[in-house]
Amino acid sequence: MDAFLEILPALVILGILVLWMVLHYRLKIAKQGISRADLKRLQTLQQTATHMEERVKVLEKILDVQAPNWRRSH
Repeated sequence: MDAFLEILPALVILGILVLWMVLHYRLKIAKQGISRADLKRLQTLQQTATHMEERVKVLEKILDVQAPNWRRSH
């Protein structure tokens, strides 16, 4: 029991240091913002979404001509 009490302060200090390091580096990474790879993925997704939106508009125009009442039924 005496040996445990002797190393307890060292364990507490070690635990605080580990916690500080984890929180410090997590905050440091969070401050860096978005990475270039993530930005490129977002731009690609935005382009895909825009393209899909245009296709949906064209399909709606086609449906308006071929089945004028399609909006009421859906």
